[in-house]
Amino acid sequence: MCAYLESTQEDVSAVSFNHRLKRVSQTVVEKSNSLEIVARQAESRKEESKLADDILKAGKELKKLEKEGEPSLLHPVKYSAIGFMAGFFLSCLYLLISFIGKGMVYSSSYMAERFGLTYFGSLNRKEKLFLHEKILSEKLWNKNDAAVFISENVKNRITEGSKVLVMSSGSVCKEDEKAIADCLLKQKMVLSFVQSAQTNSETVGKVKDCDCVILLEKTWTAGRRDVEQSVILAQKFEKPVSGFVTILD
Repeated sequence: MCAYLESTQEDVSAVSFNHRLKRVSQTVVEKSNSLEIVARQAESRKEESKLADDILKAGKELKKLEKEGEPSLLHPVKYSAIGFMAGFFLSCLYLLISFIGKGMVYSSSYMAERFGLTYFGSLNRKEKLFLHEKILSEKLWNKNDAAVFISENVKNRITEGSKVLVMSSGSVCKEDEKAIADCLLKQKMVLSFVQSAQTNSETVGKVKDCDCVILLEKTWTAGRRDVEQSVILAQKFEKPVSGFVTILD
């Protein structure tokens, strides 16, 4: 096009006016059918797409980390609810036990509060007693500690050489009688035993012959009224009830 204009410049000047042409810019358009350039362009577009995907994934991971790092309000609420429900359950269980056990001796503290007696100690039938330890706050002794605790309490409450009647409202096994005997004989006590005191024909005679009484009662077996009758019988003959030992089973 430029060559054509330049070749006709003189003819145009002759019929019009004198002028000249000046090339301001030149655009060259080239077409290439090179497969290498097409491949590079496709690879470039692929890299741009991959870079955009990576940026998007990184943004999502960052948001996820930010959420995980934020303190959740649900955790304290959840644990508070669990604690409340557990406390409510244990309270209901305690009330239920108290209601069921209203007619029987269910703990050492009940014996001490109900009858105003001195707690000498407890004998455990099992190493772990969840109900007594967790719900009723019962002190669980091992065999040796129980023997020492009972012996010291007896020593402080009963004069050495006294005639002591160990009285039970129900039946007690020989093993428990022997455990009590071992504790009392260390203090040089003269011992006698009576079981099922309310129905035993020997009870009155042994109460009359003793200097003092120690009650040996099994929790969840000894009836409240039976224990109360044992205390009344001892008081009737002016024999002090020095204290009590509970058998936890």
